Amino acid sequence: MSKKEFSIAAAFVVASGMPLEIAIPAAFFAVIQMITSPIAAKILAPG
Repeated sequence: MSKKEFSIAAAFVVASGMPLEIAIPAAFFAVIQMITSPIAAKILAPG
């Protein structure tokens, strides 16, 4: 994991005007999604 995922999620929260308290759950969700997306793609890929 790189710090890029955390900074992208935090930047989105700030840019959208959401409360800063949302930044940590948003970053956590971004990391979870980054971990699970390749796994889901591997499971759903044909063959």
